Amino acid sequence: MVAHADEVPALADRITEVLYERLNAGRATRALVLHAIPNPSETIEVVQSMLWPFDFRRFSRPVHADPPLVTLPPRRLLALLAEEYIYAQLCEAIMLSFAAENEARMRAMIAARTNVHNTLDGLIGESRRLRQEEITSEIVELSSVSLAAGTGNRVRRFAKR
Repeated sequence: MVAHADEVPALADRITEVLYERLNAGRATRALVLHAIPNPSETIEVVQSMLWPFDFRRFSRPVHADPPLVTLPPRRLLALLAEEYIYAQLCEAIMLSFAAENEARMRAMIAARTNVHNTLDGLIGESRRLRQEEITSEIVELSSVSLAAGTGNRVRRFAKR
């Protein structure tokens, strides 16, 4: 995986080289690419596409009357274009995966931030409630002491008469 978008071409180049080494050595007969794509919902969406064997039917034939001017033999030109197309497909897959990962990280950070704010609000509310209970207890205690002190004076007055 890449840590920055500017690393995408280098990774795609390395993957393309390894892929073609395996294909040329006969160690692979087909290649699929699986990658995540950015998804605004909270689910991760993964797509699959075939890289090799290359399907030239993916592209419609142009309706030009004049054939294109080429300096390479057609088979060599098609092979090079297919290789570049596979490289571009890998770049796209890596970049989309990078974007999907960053989107998932962003959603996780937003959820964590919301959780922290909710927890903080709950703790502030709880501290206010506890402080209010403390104040109420102090007022009740002071009132009861004051009432007891006042009641004691009244008892003495009645006792003296």
